[in-house]
This record gives sequence, structure tokens and C-alpha cells, in this order.
Amino acid sequence: MQKNVNMNHSLEYFLKQVPDHRRAQGLMHQKVPLLMMIVLSNMAGCYGYREMASYMKDNYKSFKELYELKHGVIKHVALRTFIQKLDFKALLKAFREWSNQFIELEEGDIVSIDGKGLKSTVENSHDASQNYKSMVSLFCEKTGLIKDTEMIELKKNHEIGAAQSLIGRLEAKGIIITTDALHCQKKL
Repeated sequence: MQKNVNMNHSLEYFLKQVPDHRRAQGLMHQKVPLLMMIVLSNMAGCYGYREMASYMKDNYKSFKELYELKHGVIKHVALRTFIQKLDFKALLKAFREWSNQFIELEEGDIVSIDGKGLKSTVENSHDASQNYKSMVSLFCEKTGLIKDTEMIELKKNHEIGAAQSLIGRLEAKGIIITTDALHCQKKL
């Protein structure tokens, strides 16, 4: 069953719901255009703060026209602060609501669940108190898109719990779920 395309909202619509942690006083870069430029730079393969800032600077003319930028594009240090203080759960919720407009699972569809460690989040890499952050994703084979994700931190939770949470949010019945060997435990 295909959803009515005319009823879909843009990603910008959902990003407006993400709270802005910055004070309104002296705000130079608006939240939604900034988030959209981050998304676009990631889609272009730029993931580091400097890379994203350079991408935004290189595409300034287009971004100025598209988002009516008054103060240029953000510098990498301010971008780093903005991203680090961003409410990730609210951002993830906005992404989930947006993407669910386009991915409707039906009986017999195949989804894959897998976790990937996030680069540069490893702490104490050589001892027992090692910690890192990871993203666990629910990938839809039919569309080739991520339907849902969970972020975990090794010291606080684990991939198995995140996978169970992803499965619990699925609305479709009769779908095929593939995972890696980590999820093949008797207790589960």
C-alpha cells in the first residue's frame, strides 16, 4: 500500500520540531537551515567539522539563495559546538517521522538490523573501561533506505537492547528480519 505523496511533509518541517539549545540573543545562524546544510554536507561525503564547514563555504552562493543567509556560513568551531549540544533524541525523532512517510513495510518485506561504532567516540581504547557510541540501524531492503535508528553508548546500553527497541517500533507483521550473530542467543 503506497502512501499519498501529497500528504508528505518536508524534512525541514520535521527539523523545526528539534529544540534549539542556543540563546536567541545574538543568534547568527538559524537552526533549520543549519541542520539542512549539515545533512547536505553529509550526503556529499563530508562528516568532520572542518569538512562540513568547508563544504558550506564552497557552496555559499547556493545556500545563501536557498536559505537567505544574512551572516555567511558557520565556522567549524561554532559548528562543532552546535552539533555537540544538539538534542540527538529529538533529531532522531524528527528523522524517524520524516522517513516513515516514505518507507511502509508490508508482509514479506526484508529488513536488516546492524550496529556500527561511530568514529572518534572511543574513550580509553586500551583498557577495561573502554567506551564508545554506536548507531544501530533498521535497513529496508526494498527501498534501500534506513527506516529507523537507535544510538547506544557501550557503558549505558547495548546493541541487543537497541535492536529489540527497533523491532518493537515496527508496525508491520510478517516481515523478515535479518541480524548478525550477536543476536543469536538462547536467552533472546
